[in-house]
Amino acid sequence: MKTKLILSAFALALTIGLSAQNNQSSDSQKKVKTEKTENVKRQQREFPSEKMIKELSLTDKQVQEMKEIKKEQQQAREKMRSEIENNKDNQTAKPDREEIRKERENRKAEMNAKYKKVLSEEQFKKFEEMQKKEGKGKKGKPHGEKGSDKRKDAKRN
Repeated sequence: MKTKLILSAFALALTIGLSAQNNQSSDSQKKVKTEKTENVKRQQREFPSEKMIKELSLTDKQVQEMKEIKKEQQQAREKMRSEIENNKDNQTAKPDREEIRKERENRKAEMNAKYKKVLSEEQFKKFEEMQKKEGKGKKGKPHGEKGSDKRKDAKRN
């Protein structure tokens, strides 16, 4: 009788523990979703910026055309993101990271070609330089490029 009582108590404690872990993981998923929303808002800031308009000496027509290109870019990004989310639900067809990276590079090349049509040669060179400066991460490397992280290296050793 005591053994059954102890086993029942243990099973109850185990169930409560697993339930708490599920709640924590759903909280972390909500946090990730919130961060994605904030990133989208950050990307939707005014484009081109006042600084870019001044440095590139953009005309009103160029500003309008660049806004339209950026809007197309955001729509394509959202479409790709929703396709990836839909594929996550379908376990049989997981998205290939390499394929996603190539798709992103192709889209970027297409957008740059469109910007190049709108801007003069000199403006486009300045535009590319500005994009490179804005795309640099903490260690002076473009986002997504892996570098040495001293904390991670220390843990490995």
